[in-house]
Amino acid sequence: MKHLPLLAAALLPLFAAAADEPVVPPPPPDDTLPLVRTKAATVGEKLGLPADKPVTRLEAEAIERRQAENIFDVLKDVPGVGVVGGPRASGMRFTLRGFTDNEDVLFKIDGAVKGFEKYRFGGGVFLEPELLKALSVERGPSVTSGSGALGGTISATTKNASDLLAPGQRVGALVKLGFNDNNRERLRMGAVFGRPTERIELLAAVVRRDSQDLRLPDDSRLVLSSTHSQSRLAKIGFTPIDELFIELGHVQYIAGPERQPYDATGGLVGVGGIVHRAIDDATTNLRVTWEPGANFKLRGTLARERTYLHDLHKFGETRFQICANNVSIQFCDDHWQYDIVNGELFADMTTKLGAVDAALTVGAQGLRNRRNVRRVSSNATMNDLVWPGGFNAAQPPGDKHSHAVIAEGRFTWQDWTLTPGMRWDRYTVIAQGGTREIMAREGQTPEISFAKAQPSLALTWRIPRSDFALTGRYNEGFRPPLIDQYFADGSANAAQRSGLCMRTWGQPLQGNVVTAQTIQPLYDRAGLGQIYNPALDHAPLNGICGDLYVPQESVSKETTLAWEPPQRNGQQWFGRLTFFRIKTDKLLGSLRWLDGRVQQPGIEHRRGTELELRYGSRHWFGEFSLARVKRSAVNDAAPGQSDIESYSVPPDSTSLMLGGRAFGGRLEGGWRWRHLSDRRAYISGAPAVCASTADAAGVGTHYGADIHELFATWQATPWALVRAGIDNLANQDYCLSSSFAGGVGFHAPGRAAKVSITLQY
Repeated sequence: MKHLPLLAAALLPLFAAAADEPVVPPPPPDDTLPLVRTKAATVGEKLGLPADKPVTRLEAEAIERRQAENIFDVLKDVPGVGVVGGPRASGMRFTLRGFTDNEDVLFKIDGAVKGFEKYRFGGGVFLEPELLKALSVERGPSVTSGSGALGGTISATTKNASDLLAPGQRVGALVKLGFNDNNRERLRMGAVFGRPTERIELLAAVVRRDSQDLRLPDDSRLVLSSTHSQSRLAKIGFTPIDELFIELGHVQYIAGPERQPYDATGGLVGVGGIVHRAIDDATTNLRVTWEPGANFKLRGTLARERTYLHDLHKFGETRFQICANNVSIQFCDDHWQYDIVNGELFADMTTKLGAVDAALTVGAQGLRNRRNVRRVSSNATMNDLVWPGGFNAAQPPGDKHSHAVIAEGRFTWQDWTLTPGMRWDRYTVIAQGGTREIMAREGQTPEISFAKAQPSLALTWRIPRSDFALTGRYNEGFRPPLIDQYFADGSANAAQRSGLCMRTWGQPLQGNVVTAQTIQPLYDRAGLGQIYNPALDHAPLNGICGDLYVPQESVSKETTLAWEPPQRNGQQWFGRLTFFRIKTDKLLGSLRWLDGRVQQPGIEHRRGTELELRYGSRHWFGEFSLARVKRSAVNDAAPGQSDIESYSVPPDSTSLMLGGRAFGGRLEGGWRWRHLSDRRAYISGAPAVCASTADAAGVGTHYGADIHELFATWQATPWALVRAGIDNLANQDYCLSSSFAGGVGFHAPGRAAKVSITLQY
């Protein structure tokens, strides 16, 4: 039984022999560069796997087939994509090629940049899967997607009216009802859509989810894991002339208020106790595309994303004594607000330069990310003393501004394609509110700026007289420091905790001699052995030394072998094998005093393999994927020594999906298998069923798992669609990966049977 999935993958071509008619879905739009039509250049596109880019795209059918409760479940079988945290969706976050921090994975909705960072919380991705038209995953840094994302970019595209209207249809409506027996979740969706004129299309949709607590494999319930959410989508599309399309969209997610663990990343109620949490996340965007001819396209996006999270800490539930001690404070209100505005404008051009097919994309991007965190308690005196005006020095308010200019070319000559690119970014990070006032009192500038260049280069060779293409790719990337790292006050600042931002002996010592034992890093060494001189002490009293940081940098190298056979007997195949190596240095967490100066000596190495194989025909379809990633780090306390193993990457994974269609495609069914390997991890506190005994360093084996799923779809009538599925078919008890410190997470949910019916007019 152990080798059955691999045997099934090997036998997949034999099952495919029954296919006799092609299924040719329209190619997905290329949001990066216009397609240059060359030999065997279309099959990979139709299956969502371009040969020369590390991109995987899922269309609406693949998304809906999963019947996922959250967006994390949709992407968990894409190679290079991992999910840590959970099982509550609010505690999950994406990983790409082992990069787990929110800042390392850029997430976009219809071109709008998302961004949220909170201690003991997930990725801040609040998006209803039922509203999605497509998901695209680009692994590694990208000159066109945005800066700062060392892991890569996940782009979501929501539905519009034209996705739901039949040819010639003017108006329509959709109702969907779903049920999950694991947590008794009830899904209700309603949508109306139409094309009142030839040039205007409208869509409005509402989705509600309500559930009880998750059931675990031992039939117990995970307390405080119920969900109550509502999502809304509204869109209007306008085509004033044939060459111009304008779309205005708004998507919103609302949840709570409801009791939840403060630590959303784990299972049991732990750090922080229980809070009353409410979330309101809204994104509004305007997208414009102008295509006056076959060789030129102009596309632009202007978007605003606002996230509001409210945590109410009450006495008897919270474990933060400063917030609710039943003596002076009965409760604390924490308000997290993120306000992100971004815009971009790109021009895509194609031409012939003799025997060379040339394409060029040039553009500009701008972003303003504003964060404001406020804390107000029931005690007015404490508010004035500790949190004046709601200011919390440990969570400083601030803005991030970035502006970029981008150029990327694509030049094809015979069997060769060269793709050079360059991105120039300028970042400015600005302290606001109480932090700005604290810094002003010490004469510190509230702004930190830097500029970075981010080059890329790819070379593709379509091997003559074969269906294979070989691509080598080189990318540079960077990640700016967090607002917390730049501007957090006192003990909340990493530079202060490491002793880099402390004054000598922590206070002026007039009349005392500065010795090797008392001197601090920011004191001028010329004063060593002399009477303390305040003018030589450059450490501020407030402990804010963000200007010590420099951006983290990475270099990514990858080699891809793509297999793109032409359609034969109505069958489509596509395969892609990628080997990558990533070196990241100047790690932000390694800031320290070394060899007589402040440095970020930390270095880490990632190496991995990704394999994707997809097949489609009239009667059969299938997917196989494999992902391996290893991470090691140089001991930054003693640079130059050999690498030490790191445990902060998700387990290796293998997945296989086999499915078939009958009755002209009206009936579809299949099986999905996912294997998670054992991994070394910090296993303190891990459930015994999930991990081995820890060694002296607290490290042990986090056991893997084999998860089986079934799915089926029945188009009962032209207007009625029934979907059913079973997740975790064997009810296997296994643990998720923790999103905190590379540890072992909590139990995954037990078996779940799901069914839904969609009625569409």
